[in-house]
Amino acid sequence: LFRMKFPESPAISPDGEQVVFALRWMDRKANRYFSNLHLQPSRGGRARVLTRGRQMDTAPVWGPDSRNLVFLSTRDKKQGIWSIPADGGEAAALVEMEGVYSGLEFSPDGKRLLFLFREMKKENPKDREKRATYKHITELRHKMDGFGYLPKERQELWVANTKTGRAHRLCDGKFDIEEAHFSPDGSKIAYTCNRVVDKQHENT
Repeated sequence: LFRMKFPESPAISPDGEQVVFALRWMDRKANRYFSNLHLQPSRGGRARVLTRGRQMDTAPVWGPDSRNLVFLSTRDKKQGIWSIPADGGEAAALVEMEGVYSGLEFSPDGKRLLFLFREMKKENPKDREKRATYKHITELRHKMDGFGYLPKERQELWVANTKTGRAHRLCDGKFDIEEAHFSPDGSKIAYTCNRVVDKQHENT
């Protein structure tokens, strides 16, 4: 198991020249998984390392011009959105909020980044010890495989400026946004969401 490496999340550049993917591996001493990004010519050849370090670099997404990428990373001991030039260089933090991210997508002009975000602030271990050991379940959909118990915070729709990283929320926080995409001209965003009052008995 320690010798095995697992390629994940492949994405072809818009110009069709390169493929970026995350390569997950197990560190024997730390007894945990780490992941870094690699670039591979689409016509074949040797892959080169794009990011290094003992963190989880995952979910890479190409910019429309094929010159830069954004990805999720656990650098700085928390997950955030980072950017890096496709030809190499230092990765830079773009959005850093305490929580869980998914669904990254550039606008067609590359000036905005769409993403889903669920706020999840880290809890002090001492405060956790003071809490009751039982869990009061009030909704049918309260747990998810690979994630655990779902927090009360909703998964919300956000958009960030790709140059400044300044981000703002687009929804009211009352419902979970499941998926979202820009329209071809970038003027609208389509998303899936269950807005039924008694939503736990209805599908999205």
